[in-house]
Amino acid sequence: MGDTSLRSEIPQFPVLMKTELNNWEEIIMEDTPLKLYQSHKRVHGCPMNRGMYNSYRGWTIPLDEDPNDLGYLVIYNRGTIDHYESWSPKDVFDNGNTEIV
Repeated sequence: MGDTSLRSEIPQFPVLMKTELNNWEEIIMEDTPLKLYQSHKRVHGCPMNRGMYNSYRGWTIPLDEDPNDLGYLVIYNRGTIDHYESWSPKDVFDNGNTEIV
């Protein structure tokens, strides 16, 4: 068995339960209210539809998602140890980011 001494230092997060409707409104976070946050991150972005993003990640697109949805590949902390990537719908990205020239 591995060392468990660090487990007490790891924050405990609430259990997420999805209902059959698969909507964000239907996700229940037990004993934890949602809080509102405003992002202040600088990110790198590249236009990429949902299908291209899934292909880029090597994933099969779920049947209930439209591969033609417009969006962006979003890269956080590019070139650092904290580098990670995600996809954002176009309207969400456009409303939350301004290009730095």
